[in-house]
Order: sequence, then C-alpha cells, then structure tokens
Amino acid sequence: MIARIWRGWTAHQHADAFESVLRNQSIPNILAKNIPGLREAQVLRLERLGETEFITMLWFEDMSGVRALAAARGLPEEDYERSIISFPARELLRRFDFKIEHYQVKEVARA
Repeated sequence: MIARIWRGWTAHQHADAFESVLRNQSIPNILAKNIPGLREAQVLRLERLGETEFITMLWFEDMSGVRALAAARGLPEEDYERSIISFPARELLRRFDFKIEHYQVKEVARA
C-alpha cells in the first residue's frame, strides 16, 4: 500500500474555508475520477502557533494508482509527485508542498 501525503499551511482565519474547499471540492473531485487502486482519503488539521497545518493522505494499493491519478489530473504519469492546487484552495494557503511524498506502508494494525 502507498500513502500519498501532502501538506499545506494557512492563516487561522482561513482554516475553516480551506477545510471546506478540501472536503467539498478537492477530495470529492479526486474520488469522482474512480482511480483504480485508490482506497481512501483523509484530511488532518492541526492548529499551530501562527498558522493552521493541513495534511491530506490518499491511500493507494500500489504506485500504478498514483500514476493513474496524475494522468487523470492532466499530468504525465511520471510527474506524479507534483501537487496540483485548485485556485480557490491556493488563494487560502500561505505555503504548501510542491512535491508530494509517497510512503510505502509497511504495516497496518487495528485495535
């Protein structure tokens, strides 16, 4: 399994609006593409001193799904590490990861 992890930071006063864009536009748009191997999407939020950090995690069965997502978003498959941020989301961010990290998940344990 592959965890695709992206981070972005926004001012506290824009955090709710940014979360709304993620939950109501960005994530649903990705899920609507029916990418083979995409299992789950998660949004994490953390209030920090002076800003709010967001992490999105997309869980894929393997790297072929990650590459399929890049292609579905109009990128060459080999450009799968590049982040694509919608205009409404970009306006709310102070900064964000331009390169998305892809971690190989070694173990999942559930209680």
